[in-house]
Amino acid sequence: MQLTSLSWMPYRPCLLLRLPSACILLDCAVDLSPLSSFVPFSYTGSHSFSNTKTSSTKLQLPYLKKEGDKVFVDGPFEVHPVSLLSVAVDSIDAIIVSNWMSLFALPFFTENTAFQGTIYATDPTVQIGKLIMEEYLTYIELVRRDTIDDRWKNPQMFGSFSDLPSSDPRAWVQFYHRKQMENSLSKIKRISFRQRVDIDGTATIAAYSSGYSIGSCNWVIQTENEKVCLFGLLRPCLSQGRVMFEFSFFLKLPI
Repeated sequence: MQLTSLSWMPYRPCLLLRLPSACILLDCAVDLSPLSSFVPFSYTGSHSFSNTKTSSTKLQLPYLKKEGDKVFVDGPFEVHPVSLLSVAVDSIDAIIVSNWMSLFALPFFTENTAFQGTIYATDPTVQIGKLIMEEYLTYIELVRRDTIDDRWKNPQMFGSFSDLPSSDPRAWVQFYHRKQMENSLSKIKRISFRQRVDIDGTATIAAYSSGYSIGSCNWVIQTENEKVCLFGLLRPCLSQGRVMFEFSFFLKLPI
């Protein structure tokens, strides 16, 4: 058994579990902090950034705007999904989604990739996650900006900014489209808490409430010879109508 962490964000995990008979991706993750590098968009029609100066970087680019000491990119918003370049995506048998934040990142992992497996999530997670995805896409669709080139992503260019980007912009991508979202969600097999699901006859999975958010869960993955418990984000107390973390079940499992 081999467990590999693909995410650099402790609060947004993305783990690849390799078993002798199965390969499972636990959760998807995307870093939204790159959004702070782009010219903000205002619902109210504010023109606060309309008079910003072109950045005085080594290479003059009209879409680089400077406000105070900060350089903004005046182009379509981009984010930083966890990279799968080190993974043979077509070898992944299943993606299991623990909460709405993981679902939010799902299209980056299933669309325009070689993934051919099955996706599992609880029905409440799919419903609340879809609402959040649709709301975000509605905002993105309001921001109509011209496509720009990638010259600003040259390390010598962005390295000259007084405020460095949160990560390497060469790994950033534009957000997915509504059609990609719908196609990704259509591939999900919705399951219930404690429902045992067979993965290609090689392993079984079951979801147990984590209490973090509506529909969120931890997972028990079992093969003929191994049992693995994967914990996502937890909330041990009951509040706001959530089902609390099912702790008693995991106490019975060997460490």
